[in-house]
This record gives sequence, structure tokens and C-alpha cells, in this order.
Amino acid sequence: MIDTATSQKTSRGVLSLQVLRGVAAVLVVVVHSEVSVTIQWPSQLAKPPVWLFSSENLIGLGAAGVDIFFLISGFIMVYVSPPYRSNQKPSSDFLIRRLIRIYPMYALTTIGTILVGIVHFYRHPELGPHPFSTERIIASFSFVPTFSENGLVQPILTQGWTLFYEMFFYACFAVVLKFSKRHLLVPLVAVFGAVLILARVSGMKNSALSGFLSDTIMIEFLFGCGIGLLFQRNAITSRYSLAVLVLGIALFVASVPFGMPSDYRFLVWGLPASLLLVSILKIELAGFSWPRPLLLIGDASYSIYLVHVFVISQFRGILTDKAPQLAGVSGDVVILTLVILAVAFGVLIYQGIEKPINSLLSDEYSEFRRRRSLRFQIVKADQ
Repeated sequence: MIDTATSQKTSRGVLSLQVLRGVAAVLVVVVHSEVSVTIQWPSQLAKPPVWLFSSENLIGLGAAGVDIFFLISGFIMVYVSPPYRSNQKPSSDFLIRRLIRIYPMYALTTIGTILVGIVHFYRHPELGPHPFSTERIIASFSFVPTFSENGLVQPILTQGWTLFYEMFFYACFAVVLKFSKRHLLVPLVAVFGAVLILARVSGMKNSALSGFLSDTIMIEFLFGCGIGLLFQRNAITSRYSLAVLVLGIALFVASVPFGMPSDYRFLVWGLPASLLLVSILKIELAGFSWPRPLLLIGDASYSIYLVHVFVISQFRGILTDKAPQLAGVSGDVVILTLVILAVAFGVLIYQGIEKPINSLLSDEYSEFRRRRSLRFQIVKADQ
């Protein structure tokens, strides 16, 4: 268990993580906004001139927002683990609460994507077959990796591939909580190492499952867990906060000429992301208070991440319809407009849908556990 002083310290650190979550979400939005204007802009229309967002490698670095998300997840799971490690709560409770947090919004946005695809299909049947097979629909809702029509290991909600790794990590973490109360990191390293090795030497090298499990990006969850354990043990202080932040950013910038890393992504982007995570914890421990708008974007980061691709594509369609009137408008302005719209729409979805759903389901589950515990105590007393 964590003592009171450490608990207060950790609460402040977790508040700072919301800001980092918001940064990660915005980075991903910037990447997809830039791609929508430069690469995916309709070929029959002249592309808006781009200056600020002209460096593909620099903008592509925004994809490291995913790496930051994975590190934060690892940290948070360690942060919430004490009640499970001390047997105050069962490991099943951990997994159920993770599902409540992740699944409802993922399912809703996946349903929305399917409905949009169906409408598009019936409006333009000449463009080809129905976009989603029954197999892919079932697999997407079940977190089973499958190949997309582009040959990538993606669910129907394309950016949802990261959630498949999140759920895999949660499942592994729940198993470790069940059987290893004292140690977390070593068993997790063993499980992840075994999975990576088996996936790479198995005879199913061309399968979606093997491709999913052989990606070293999952190692970044372990980095986050390690930082979480250090934080719980008071090994992270406010000293050298700016130096660590500058070093993390510098390592990210140094990776720009090499483009998107592959097998070594967990090192090329994972290590700088680790430094960012440590630095933001240090900065808040030094007494810095984060502005409320940044905290709000952090709170809404999950909704922003889930809906941003849809928002970008829809508003880009509106903009391309108005292409003659937009002649001469800077592509940078278009990209920034898409980013602002996607973030704003994500915040609205969070406030209107995600937050009420999470609150309702969490309250209902807590009440269910309370009633079950009460019934158990009554039965035990009668015996």
C-alpha cells in the first residue's frame, strides 16, 4: 500500500498525466489532418500550398502520440494496482473497470463507422462491394486482430488498433495481479517477452494475430510500468525537470531524419516518450499548476482520439466542395482548422456522451459490487 504522503504526491502526478494525454491526442490529430490535406486531398483538385506542415517526417513524428499513450497506460495501471495487490479487490474488478472505461465508446464509434460505410455503399454501389464483412465486424467488436482492405492489421475503426494493444496489456496485467501480488514488472517482462518470441518464430508469420503480437511497440507499456513503480517508491523528484524535458524533446527531434521507426520504435520513440513522462511528473512535483483548458483536453483525449478521423474526413469533404472559394487559402490554415474542429468536437463528445456513460456504468458497477458484498456478509453471518 502507498502511504498518505505518497498518495497525495501520486494524485498530483496523475493530474499532470491528463495534460500529457491531451498533448498525445493533439499530436495524432495533427498527423491525420496533415495527411488529409497533403496525401488524401482529392486528386482532381489542386492541393492547398503548405509551408508550416511541409516536412512529412516532422509531422509524422506526431504519431509518437500513440507511444506516449502506451507509456501513460503502463504508469496508470501501476498507480491503480495497490488495492489489487493487497487483496482489497479481486483482479477481475481491475479488468471489468478497464472494460467500462474503454469498450462503450469504442463500440459506439465502431457502430458509427459501420453505419457511415453502409450509407456510403447504398449511395454509391458502383464504387465496389460492401466495405465491411461480417467476419471483420465480429472481430472488431471482439478485439481480434484482422487485416483491413489495405492489408494492415486494423479494426473497422482504423485508429482502434491501439486499443487492441491496450486490451492485451490489461489482460496480461490482470493475470499478473492474480498470481503475483508482490512483483509486477518481472512477470510482465516475462509474459511480453514470451509472446514476442512465440509470435516471431511461429508458423503463422503471415497471420494478422502474429503480426499484431510480434510488434515491439507493446514494450512501451513496460516502460510506463517501470516509471510508475519508481514514482510509487519516491524515486522521481522535482529536480532537473526542465533538463529531462529538453532531453526528451531533443531525442524526438533527432529521430526526425529517420522517419517512422519500425522494430526499434520502442527505443527510437519509446525512450524519448519515457523522458517526457518523467519530466511532466517532475514539473508538477515542482509545484506547477496546469491551466484548466489543458486539463479538459486531457480529460477528453479518448473521445478526441476515437472521433478525430471521422471529423477530419467529414470537414475535409465540406472544404473540398468549396474548393473554388478556397483557392489560394494556405494549406497550413486548412490543417490547423481541421485540428481545432477535431479537438473541439472530441471535447463535446466527451462532455455529452463519454463522461455520462462512464459515470453511469461505474456507479452501477460499484453499486452491484456493494450489494454483492452485503449479500455475502449476510450469508456468512447466517452460517
